[in-house]
Amino acid sequence: MAQKYTGWHRENIKAEIRKKFGSFSAFGATLGLKKASISAVLHRSNASVRVERAIASALELNPHEIWPDRWRTDDTPILPRLKVKHPKGGIPHE
Repeated sequence: MAQKYTGWHRENIKAEIRKKFGSFSAFGATLGLKKASISAVLHRSNASVRVERAIASALELNPHEIWPDRWRTDDTPILPRLKVKHPKGGIPHE
């Protein structure tokens, strides 16, 4: 069974940004962020810790309140483990 996502829906985050700043362009300009960076965070987990922190701060929230699957309650990011691809045959070389 698929794990249920527990964080804010990206459309709710976008709505809060629009309510407070009017547009993504205005939001980005205020924080010195590119629209593409903001969009990446809303569509991919762990795209940018810095941008996630900026969004949370601008919305007067802690990152773990918006993305509990990406952040711990002490506001440190939960980073994904790197998937190491082994050579053909599945046995890693030492």
